[in-house]
Amino acid sequence: MITSCKPKHLPCIQLINEKAGFKKIKDDDYTIKVYEQEEVEGFYILKYYDKMVEIVRLIVDWVFRGKGVGSALLTDIILNAKIRGVKRVEIVVHEQDDYSINWLLKRGFVGVGVEKNYFKERDGYLLRREL
Repeated sequence: MITSCKPKHLPCIQLINEKAGFKKIKDDDYTIKVYEQEEVEGFYILKYYDKMVEIVRLIVDWVFRGKGVGSALLTDIILNAKIRGVKRVEIVVHEQDDYSINWLLKRGFVGVGVEKNYFKERDGYLLRREL
């Protein structure tokens, strides 16, 4: 089940976020939702702009990969974006993260290009999906 983030979810989100190699999230201007069965299995963090939404994080805990959690989260992102009148979804992943890049390409995203020094020690790869 996908629900809005509640205070009880924050420790699990931070743990999954840290295991994926990301720093603590500080900005309060995000939309955060979690995929939860008996525990938090994955989550996403979005930043809405005028007619575009940036997927800041789309993370599934390693234990739950390959079970449809990421697909359910991405479907939720796209459905809610369309309801809000968003025309484009963008995400930047590590340039060498072939698993995530291929996963997104299979789901209608197209590669746009490299974002130099997007991550502290690596370049990012920008992917976009028009809605």
